[in-house]
Amino acid sequence: MNMRKVNRLTILLSSLILFQTGVLQAHTELSTIVPADGAVINQPLSALELSFTADVRLLRLALMHAGQHSVGIGFKPTADTKRQFVVPLTKLQEGQYEVEWTIMGADGHTMDGSSDFTLTSDAMSAHGNHMQNMQSEDTSDMGHSEHGHAH
Repeated sequence: MNMRKVNRLTILLSSLILFQTGVLQAHTELSTIVPADGAVINQPLSALELSFTADVRLLRLALMHAGQHSVGIGFKPTADTKRQFVVPLTKLQEGQYEVEWTIMGADGHTMDGSSDFTLTSDAMSAHGNHMQNMQSEDTSDMGHSEHGHAH
């Protein structure tokens, strides 16, 4: 083999190795989470939302309150792959929360992550006021419906 062919082959093989290394290291990452990491929430929270840079399997999702106990969120892993996951929440108590997750990318690599947020007492008041307003509306709607008024 002449030297020119050896150099071309060496360059080609080196390029392929570098390209493969870059591909293997390019793992999926969390692109957004709601509530945001470190957020202080002063209104009722109805769901957790996690978005990733590529389709993933969400293997585990846990919500911890004050670092002590797990909050039941009803998450069950599936074989589905997608970029965004929305998990509805029931009424949460005031305090600090940590969201913990484990995902699996298309390459089979698993990754763990976590994010913290704080729910303030204002959120509890807002939830109570919202529920009170809904009850008031229901009561006032009943009076209007008896008189044939439509909303």
